[in-house]
Amino acid sequence: MYKAAPPFGNFGSRRAALQELQKQLVVLEGLAARAQRTNDHGPFLAGGPQPTLADCTVFPTLVFCAFMLPRFDLDPWQGAPILKAYWQHMTERDPVGQVNGGVDIRLSTARLVCIFFVVWIAF
Repeated sequence: MYKAAPPFGNFGSRRAALQELQKQLVVLEGLAARAQRTNDHGPFLAGGPQPTLADCTVFPTLVFCAFMLPRFDLDPWQGAPILKAYWQHMTERDPVGQVNGGVDIRLSTARLVCIFFVVWIAF
């Protein structure tokens, strides 16, 4: 992750930036839907039974979204049922979800992405 300058990039406020992030989640939902239509309908983003680079790329962002969007009264899963199901799988049934309990602390120390990549690779 990076911090765009000025404080919220092209957006006038944090809320506007987060609303755009929410819109981009809907775009990601469309990509996940297309991938699942053409693959094995597994629990991972590309639709298969095993995690892919897509999972390694998207999961840390979804952790951020699940943490940050509700703090601004935004639903990270609005219009994104596939991402919601994926999030539930990852946080409830997949071993990666076992690290989810420490998200608040890790986000506050700005080390989240590195931690999740290391944990993901370990599995």
